[in-house]
Amino acid sequence: MNRRLSKALTTVAQGADREMTAVDICRRAHLPPGGIYDVLMKATRFGRVTSRWEHVNEAIRPRNRLYRLTPDGKQRAAEMSAPP
Repeated sequence: MNRRLSKALTTVAQGADREMTAVDICRRAHLPPGGIYDVLMKATRFGRVTSRWEHVNEAIRPRNRLYRLTPDGKQRAAEMSAPP
């Protein structure tokens, strides 16, 4: 598993059951924003992350995509953060 995906999953796991935006994940994981969407789409395809569009008044600001770990994603994140 690549380093960015590993860092993204462990970062979302640290947010417990809270949904996070891609920008939140990048900031918390100290990752550059480039490529994070590809990483999150890959995690979604693997069934480790779910996502949805937030409900906001788009006349005020654009909506964000919110990400949350699935039970499988939580397990994988725990495995990745466990000492060897």
